[in-house]
Amino acid sequence: HRRPRLFAGIGGSIHKGLTLAYLHTCTAELDKSILRGALTGAIWTAVRANERGLRPTRVCPYCDKQEPEDEEHLLWRCTAWKAKREPLIAEIMPLAKALKLGSLREWPPCVRLCGIIPDSVVLASGIGEGERWRKR
Repeated sequence: HRRPRLFAGIGGSIHKGLTLAYLHTCTAELDKSILRGALTGAIWTAVRANERGLRPTRVCPYCDKQEPEDEEHLLWRCTAWKAKREPLIAEIMPLAKALKLGSLREWPPCVRLCGIIPDSVVLASGIGEGERWRKR
């Protein structure tokens, strides 16, 4: 079952080096597993569980925002995951700036919801293959 909502913006190909860079630096197996789930669009959410009849509601069970728990909520807005999210955001924002992605809302869904960096984004930004974007 394909999820075009999650992978929109990929286009022809992905930039494997940038897409997998953080995965290769993870040392904890749990972190690697969660990241693999995000990269493949396999994050289990309340919305997905509700659609399959496994949860009575789509509302996030972790925070009090009373929002549907989809990937966007879980990765970017859920207050319950804020402490876990902040160090990762600090890691990815320099790359987002180097890639000239603009505000979070402007990021292609494949980047915002799965962490997949399309080659087209890298080419449009002018980042060279060997450039150390983390130094910015």
